[in-house]
Amino acid sequence: MLAVRNGEVESFRHLYRRHYAAVQAYSFQCMTSPLNAQEVTAHAFSGLLQQALAGESLIERRYPGVLRTHLLGNVRTTAIMSWPREPETLSPEFRDSVAAGSR
Repeated sequence: MLAVRNGEVESFRHLYRRHYAAVQAYSFQCMTSPLNAQEVTAHAFSGLLQQALAGESLIERRYPGVLRTHLLGNVRTTAIMSWPREPETLSPEFRDSVAAGSR
């Protein structure tokens, strides 16, 4: 992440390639359509890139130094934020899990 902050874009490409499959798979579990899953995946990665370029440290965040968990948390948060606007975009299993208070 330090390399990304210093403008080394190739470093972010490496992170993207390394974590994309897991983030995409989790997005597919949360959303009902491939398009919605792709949007959530893109949002998770763009948020991480914006944080890095803004100089934000992930060390103080909820999952210190753990990018994949941070990205999966971004997926979950993004999916939940879409719920009030478009409840049909969430998979029934994910919606039930969130409604039951799961973390």
